[in-house]
Amino acid sequence: MDLIKDVEDRNKQELAARVSRFDTTILVMSHSGDVTTAGGFEVVRARTLKEFVEAEPGRIYAFDAYDLRLVEVITSAQDVLGFKIVAIDSFPDQKSDASVNAVLATLSHVDFLRLMGDIADQNLIEQSMTTLEKENSIAKKQHAQRVNKHGEIKPLIDFDRSFDDPEEAIAPSGAE
Repeated sequence: MDLIKDVEDRNKQELAARVSRFDTTILVMSHSGDVTTAGGFEVVRARTLKEFVEAEPGRIYAFDAYDLRLVEVITSAQDVLGFKIVAIDSFPDQKSDASVNAVLATLSHVDFLRLMGDIADQNLIEQSMTTLEKENSIAKKQHAQRVNKHGEIKPLIDFDRSFDDPEEAIAPSGAE
């Protein structure tokens, strides 16, 4: 048992899970003032529910006091919108509005710097993997599907239940 390798593998899996989660998540934040672009994320404003429902991943939607009613509707109806909504904290030059923050408090929160670090780590891992490592990773997954934890080949399961005689369902060990 290689404890260090197990910990490293678990950390990689957790990182991949955190990063992949944001492919289907809409990021929002409380921000009064001009919107900017940071870390590859386009920051935009949605002033109507229609604009927000058509939200795209890879953007951060900024809300100010003018959008308070929209934020209330979004947070109360997030279970029927069809995507997860996560609030961003610590965005560069963020000028938060207290009333919007109070409504966004019911959402899950993520620190912007941690999100950027996770994305950078994932990109570094993917770039540093050689073609051989990627192929070995695929081969290990395929091997794990064919072999049990004791190293024995998993038995084939007869999916055709039309066999009446169980003796004929099993081929003799020497027969071809």
